[in-house]
Amino acid sequence: MITEKMFADKVAECKRRMEMEKIAIIGEKKLPYGIQILTESEEYELVKVNLYLSKKGISYVLSTKKASISDKINEILSDITNQMVKVEECYVGTDESGKGDYFGPLVVAAFISDGKLDDYLLKQGIRDCKKLSDEMVRKYAKLLLSQYAQYCTILSIEPRKYNELHGKYMLEGKTLNALLTFAHSRVITISKEKEPQIQLAITDQFAEEKMIRKEINGTKEVRILPKAEKYVAVAAASILARYTYLEWIEKTSNELGLMFPKGCGNDVKFVASTLITKIGKENLIQYAKIHFKTTNEIMKGYYANEKYLYL
Repeated sequence: MITEKMFADKVAECKRRMEMEKIAIIGEKKLPYGIQILTESEEYELVKVNLYLSKKGISYVLSTKKASISDKINEILSDITNQMVKVEECYVGTDESGKGDYFGPLVVAAFISDGKLDDYLLKQGIRDCKKLSDEMVRKYAKLLLSQYAQYCTILSIEPRKYNELHGKYMLEGKTLNALLTFAHSRVITISKEKEPQIQLAITDQFAEEKMIRKEINGTKEVRILPKAEKYVAVAAASILARYTYLEWIEKTSNELGLMFPKGCGNDVKFVASTLITKIGKENLIQYAKIHFKTTNEIMKGYYANEKYLYL
């Protein structure tokens, strides 16, 4: 439970963050169960930020819809209150799944949204897939794909293609970030072709903004942010990506009669060893990301330098 002292500390943090963002604070007043902070936008518009304390925690209400200031304040308040952030303008969010999983594809997804759709999805309970069970991921993904298919873009890089691309980038002296940049840039570009009004793209932090900017034409603003999944469109994209990854795991498990685990722990090593016995080591490339150290651990070193690992 949040005490009044904790609430006061959060209010102080909010004001400090606003000052760091050069948002002018011109006054404040007490409210029933909260406080109102008065700020001024660059256009000299009076902006009211109401913070409330209740048994459920801290909530807030923002009085402006001007993107220039509402986005900044929403981001600050979201961090402080641990709430989702909505964006009023038309924007696209991206996220990936499978990056840290030995088996399966790398999936990158994008979702197009705006303030009105953000509101609706928030009411439906959309949030980052890491906070959802696999069952809920499937439920929300089906909602998005059935009602908003035109706003969804999914790029699934199957293991064989993933290994080919990763090897190519590695030979060029590049890292996994180059592959991620390619995939995120691709789904953003496709989204812009679907909805030319998009002027903002938000994705989770994995590389410098300039890496993605070079790949995308005509997008006014690209934000590469830590914890970007607090933005509704990014959370929706995370659900689409995870759903696609889970579908691959289920389908492939059924086809091979093996339960493919997620991640890269000991259970993964056991299944990988069983898979090699079943299909041969040369076919592992079709199911696993072979640059993971898991491959070397399974092969106990003798196999680590075989040429095909880097094709």
